[in-house]
Amino acid sequence: MIKRLFNWALIGAVMLLTASCAVQKHLTYLQDMEYGVPYEVLPMQEIHLQPGDQLSIKVSCKQPELAIPFNIMSGSISTDGAGSTTASSFARDNDFRYTVDQDGCINFPLLGPLMIQGMTIEEVEDFVERRIKEESYISDPIVTANFKNFQITVLGMAGSGNYTIEKDRLNILEAIAMIGTIPNTALIDDIMVIRNQDGFRTAYSVNLKTKDLFESPVYYLQQNDIIYIKPNKYASDGRIERVSRVSNNVFSFLNLISNIFIWRYLFRNSR
Repeated sequence: MIKRLFNWALIGAVMLLTASCAVQKHLTYLQDMEYGVPYEVLPMQEIHLQPGDQLSIKVSCKQPELAIPFNIMSGSISTDGAGSTTASSFARDNDFRYTVDQDGCINFPLLGPLMIQGMTIEEVEDFVERRIKEESYISDPIVTANFKNFQITVLGMAGSGNYTIEKDRLNILEAIAMIGTIPNTALIDDIMVIRNQDGFRTAYSVNLKTKDLFESPVYYLQQNDIIYIKPNKYASDGRIERVSRVSNNVFSFLNLISNIFIWRYLFRNSR
């Protein structure tokens, strides 16, 4: 009788393992990528500045005193008889952020309003350098700009939160890794990325199961993108929870039966 129960339990365990494998295949990333096969790498998309973006801009040159007026937020500048320039009560680049206003401009020291909406970080650097030269402030300026509020929002099955990115390049796989573990109840073949661009809000679908995600226009994320991770069919019908619960019961029963066989074997051999 016990042996028969053990056999039935073993059959049930095999069926549960098969069901579990089917669920795991549903959750496997990049299923169609082949080992050793080279795939073309598309160039990274440039990020263009929009109203509300914040960035730091630092100006330097061979004569540091000439760059001081461009790197202060507030304070005073004075020049002594020998021509040396000093500044007091000023905040440098790492203490101050320029915010792109609704007209697409920033108010930059000495140069006044600068229209930078739609520019990339590199274009901003070239633009400010050119304006400084044209105004004859510095002949050899070096301008360094960086994003200060590159942020994405995550909603759905992986939890909700805002994430500030320390760099201006982030792809969807890096974002998923940063979020942490995605539950088995997440729909990984239809992750929604919502993007605001040129006054329009557009939703894109990303399929993590296929290598085609590398060609998606939202593979490289941009500032203020929203990632929505939807629930899959297993979340709605509770299949994963049922499989897990039954699996635990079956394997507990198998463990009990195996212990009974072991004790019977030991008892017989001890006689």
